[in-house]
Amino acid sequence: MKKLTIKKWSIVLGVLMLLSFQTISAENTVEYVEQSDNIYAFHATEVPETKTVSLEGETKQVSYQSSTRNDDTEAALHVYTDNGIDQYLYNDAGEMTGFLLNEKQAISSRSVLRASSPEERKQLCEQYLSAYTDIENYQYSGEQFIEDQNHYNVQYYRVINGCKTSDVAFVFIKETGEITAFAVPNKGMFDGVVIPNINFDLYEEQVLQAASERYSDVISCSVMDKILEKTVHGIQLNVFVEVKFSRDGQELAQGDMFTVKID
Repeated sequence: MKKLTIKKWSIVLGVLMLLSFQTISAENTVEYVEQSDNIYAFHATEVPETKTVSLEGETKQVSYQSSTRNDDTEAALHVYTDNGIDQYLYNDAGEMTGFLLNEKQAISSRSVLRASSPEERKQLCEQYLSAYTDIENYQYSGEQFIEDQNHYNVQYYRVINGCKTSDVAFVFIKETGEITAFAVPNKGMFDGVVIPNINFDLYEEQVLQAASERYSDVISCSVMDKILEKTVHGIQLNVFVEVKFSRDGQELAQGDMFTVKID
């Protein structure tokens, strides 16, 4: 019997989000249970205390600050800093998988183009990400303007069997072409992994049925997105849904995430 779990997800670069989700079996049996956080902070003793960072021809020394680890994926994120503000992210293999810079340290694009259009921002981001991952094997997923920071968040996903995966890449870029953050936190997660053929229509049907049973006075349920994830328990499909329902004479909408065990 599969169980509902409630988890807190810590998104890289300090973006926090709280998601509740259900796990459903092929028989569509659902049970509720609460689970503790799956991401925790720790001080790593096996990583170097200092590293040398080279960005755009400038070299600097950075010092180890802290680490986090995801119990579900066993992926670790080691944070280094040069001044307590700028942060540089590394994985267990010692590869840089991201940074978060203040405005003064922002990376200026080598391109003569201004990033004034989606296509120009896409071009500049892919040019930059190519130094850190095989960006040609990721699929461009669009951009989102973050108004209070005056930045665009440009996103990419590695796609397998036509479905996005949790191997995501993103860049924060200004219209002037300056890059203030990037991350490829799950780089290499699916290397060497064989994903079975998946009947997405069947799983979506099960998820929508479970969603309609969870909420009362349901008006409609719709799948908004789906992402494959590799965990210590195997491959799972995370399905994001929007449920519209009636309460006290008002139509309300609720986002939820359901997880289907694949392998």
